[in-house]
Amino acid sequence: MLGREIPSTLFDNSSKLAVVDLQKNSFTGLIPRFHKVTALKFLCLTENFLSGNIPPSIGNVSSLTSILLGQNKLSGLIPETIGHTTKLLELDLSFNSLSGNVPVSLYNMSSLKNFSVGSNGLVGQLPSYIGHSLPTLQSLIMGSNRLEGLIPTSLTNMSNLQMLDLSDNSLNGRVPSLGSLANLSQLVLGSNLLEAHD
Repeated sequence: MLGREIPSTLFDNSSKLAVVDLQKNSFTGLIPRFHKVTALKFLCLTENFLSGNIPPSIGNVSSLTSILLGQNKLSGLIPETIGHTTKLLELDLSFNSLSGNVPVSLYNMSSLKNFSVGSNGLVGQLPSYIGHSLPTLQSLIMGSNRLEGLIPTSLTNMSNLQMLDLSDNSLNGRVPSLGSLANLSQLVLGSNLLEAHD
């Protein structure tokens, strides 16, 4: 247990730093800005007490493959710039106090495998094309938010999908036929406004 704030210069002018794993500590305060960080691939700050916004400069770290910021006290909007990290494989922003819409750029990260933004205060609708723009996705967790609208039928194109959690939102309409998703092992859609097929 280290405690207190992450040093503000941790992500400044670093050409060697590839892995930062500070999970399960007692860090408070803000996530430092990212400035000229060229090698960072794995960033894990989960299970701390970090607050404030996610710095938009995180999107400048094009080498990132994992951004894991779940279980903190982060607030504000999800930066659109995260969508610029085109090598990203896993994104976990769950169990925070994030608000607003999920940026469109995040729905166009074609290499993403795990996408978790559950248990926040996010609003808006799932884009109709989500099943085409996230073709390699294995896990989609967006439960316990304030999402509305229909579950897109394009989800049936996510042939690698294993986990789908859209529970505890305000989604309505019919559940798409997901029988074509041969790898789907967990489907969690409870506490919505959904209807069954005739």
